Amino acid sequence: MRLVKRLTSIMLIAALSLTLPIISSAYDGAPPDSTDIIYIVDTSGSMEQTDSSRYVRDALKLGIDLAPENSRVAIIAVNTAVVSETDLTDVSTKEGRDHLKGYVDRLQNRGDTNFAPGFERALELLGSSYAYQKRVIFLGDFSEGGYNAGTRAQEAETATLIDDIAARAKGSGIVIDMMLWENAPQNSATAPHFLALPGATGGRLNELANPNRAPASIEDIYFQSFEYQYTTLSIRGEAGQALYMPMPTSNVRRARIYVSAQSPASAFGASYSGANLDGEQNRSYAMVDLTNPSTDGINITLSPGAADGSTIYTLLEYDPLSLSISATHNLALSEDTGNEVQVSTIHAEIVDAGTGRPILTAPYPDNAAYMVTISSSDGQVPVTYDPENLAALSFLPDLPEEIGTYLEAYQITAELTVNGITFGPFTASVDIPDIRPIPEPSPNWPLIIALSICGILILTALIIAYRIRKKEVEYQGAVEMASDYRFHGKLSVYAVMLDGGDREIRPFDFALHTIGEKRITLRNILDSVGAKDTYPGAEDILFLVGPEESVVVRNNSKAIIKIMGRNYEYRSKAQMFYGQKMYIVFEKDENELEINYRKVREEDSSPVIFNIQSRRAHAQSN
Repeated sequence: MRLVKRLTSIMLIAALSLTLPIISSAYDGAPPDSTDIIYIVDTSGSMEQTDSSRYVRDALKLGIDLAPENSRVAIIAVNTAVVSETDLTDVSTKEGRDHLKGYVDRLQNRGDTNFAPGFERALELLGSSYAYQKRVIFLGDFSEGGYNAGTRAQEAETATLIDDIAARAKGSGIVIDMMLWENAPQNSATAPHFLALPGATGGRLNELANPNRAPASIEDIYFQSFEYQYTTLSIRGEAGQALYMPMPTSNVRRARIYVSAQSPASAFGASYSGANLDGEQNRSYAMVDLTNPSTDGINITLSPGAADGSTIYTLLEYDPLSLSISATHNLALSEDTGNEVQVSTIHAEIVDAGTGRPILTAPYPDNAAYMVTISSSDGQVPVTYDPENLAALSFLPDLPEEIGTYLEAYQITAELTVNGITFGPFTASVDIPDIRPIPEPSPNWPLIIALSICGILILTALIIAYRIRKKEVEYQGAVEMASDYRFHGKLSVYAVMLDGGDREIRPFDFALHTIGEKRITLRNILDSVGAKDTYPGAEDILFLVGPEESVVVRNNSKAIIKIMGRNYEYRSKAQMFYGQKMYIVFEKDENELEINYRKVREEDSSPVIFNIQSRRAHAQSN
């Protein structure tokens, strides 16, 4: 009969190995930050005696209720093979928890013992899991060392299989915990290999004297293996007590009030005005599970256990939080030195990362403690807290000597504790600008004096240059004179019209080379032939000695002088060379002169001196 059972077990293992890849695909898609926990529970016939009070059922239900945030739980029942199993189930919902607890209540103990198929199946289920933590927890007695005595070859094969399971679990990051109790001699061929599984994978081996300690052992493994946000309250004495458990903030998504399995209460009750209330109460522990709890909190009625009293845990799950920082800056007078200093005020609030809403606002309740620190590269900075708002604190930044530069980043750390629940610490950094006014620079008198002197010198040079230029313009004739400072050649003058033709001036030559002056007016030339009252404005047409035996003509009259097809009007000058002629059109169109500049043999003539000033005065008097 025993041989038939063993053959049946081998066939079941072989058949299971063929179907596992297909079954395991149903467990894909776990969130990357979740935890997957698989319980392997011994349901062999020996458990009917060693756990006759069904404490293992209490332990499994606690494992479901106490699972950390974002967890999935599966249960595998095993005797000589896998008897039954559940899917990896989300235990954050009441439906998921009730489903698994219903499965636990239906477990039955029968058959022989072979734990190996259960571990094989657990590794298959976790093989496709993307959970951050993967854990296998075994509960059972250790009759016959986890394997019924068989042939030596079968025992050796089982031992090899268990060693392979340990290696694969370690390679996949799967931790194996075991809770065992004994009621029969162990199989020395297989027992050491089973007992080595926790040590090989970083798990815990809890050898219990009695299965009634299994719930407390689950609590021990959970609190040492997973992270929780919780506070504790110890209740002593046998009398019933009414307790009010407030919720610290409105950001809490889930709250669990848990009466420890280490010291269960003898009586427990809960009163809650909100919805979404779930709970479990049995001889091993009590749990109240609230989804999106009201900040009004919950009332608990509890009678501590007879021995050591009871311990209550408040476990919270809330939306992701972050630290919001704002800063203001102003200038103030230092009480110590009387000098103006910069005061920076930091407003640091712990907020919901999604909405930006503070989880708690000032004024804070008496059961809240808020601690904010500011640090620089030199260490923690002394701060002054606002007594009305602990989230606002002021400090004197370590300013450099150079004004107007940004300082190094300051590190802000904030931690909020409400009802014993601590949020944080959270950190953020902030750059502090230098708002001190930049002082006006003191005058650089040597530079100012030097620049002033340079300015005066430049101005003087410009004035001198202007005057020189003005003089050059006024006396351009003198500048343009030839090197011998005298006239050359002669002017042949023809009167084209004169006052409508009623008077006429005969053509004449005027010998420029015979005069000793350096300039002469047209009036002087006309006067030389007795035409004193003709051609008004002739006194303002000036002939000057020019370079290279030329004559420079300056027109300061209203007449128009035409030379080589170009007009020279008021305040203009022209230059004539031998063979060129000019036309002078006076104010009236009929008054016009033609003057030719010609070369003569100068050695045939003697110089004549004109009294130009007296001739000009005579012309003006007439």
